[in-house]
Amino acid sequence: MRRIVSEKYLQKLGIRQDMIEKWDKEIKAVGGVKILFFKAHDVLELFSFAALVLGGLLVLTAVGALNGANVFALFSVFIGSAIMFYQYWRSPIESYRESFYKEEELPAALEVFISGLEVGMNKENIIGYIVRTRKGVVRDLLYEAQVRIDTGSSLKDALTFAADKSLNDHFKRFVKAVTGEYESVKDMRENLEELLEEVEERNYNQKIERAGTLDNSLFFPIFLGYFVPILVMFALPFVISLRSFFNLF
Repeated sequence: MRRIVSEKYLQKLGIRQDMIEKWDKEIKAVGGVKILFFKAHDVLELFSFAALVLGGLLVLTAVGALNGANVFALFSVFIGSAIMFYQYWRSPIESYRESFYKEEELPAALEVFISGLEVGMNKENIIGYIVRTRKGVVRDLLYEAQVRIDTGSSLKDALTFAADKSLNDHFKRFVKAVTGEYESVKDMRENLEELLEEVEERNYNQKIERAGTLDNSLFFPIFLGYFVPILVMFALPFVISLRSFFNLF
């Protein structure tokens, strides 16, 4: 798609340069975001599409206003379109960021790294083992790092590039722990063990929060399906008796 929006224009709208760069990095990290029939591969394509949609909505609003359409309905279309645009844009990015916390992703990679260090494997061999035996986003990032190492990059540079692409703070800390300078392998292993405990605690807390949210969301259906029938069952004889009482008059 031809970019009709430039970085300078976004800056004139009040969007900071660091935010533009952050959004661009996020969109590229997930391979682009799809909004309805259109896929944006960078932030300029995303806002170019948004500008086209906004222009179409303005034309629709003008035509609707001339034909006496409800102003509130037109305003609702604007709000609904903005919410939908934001959800389509952010959803794949947040899903990608959260995917690192699956048991077979970062927690598993940390466990493999800790076990590998315990048996005397070096860091490059552990990365190679994860690449050969695992699947998922962590494996893919480590594979990219391995390719960079094979083509001459240092371990630190290759993993730092992968960490920057991950969009995940715990993966960045994993890379920092692996590439840091330690007096012994034991220190590195202890650092990774602490990180693993933190990730597992985070996952546990997330499960508790989701369970609480699920309980709250189930209250209304349970109320309708359980308490209301019981209420009707107990109230029905009273209603019948009351009706019979009024029929006497």
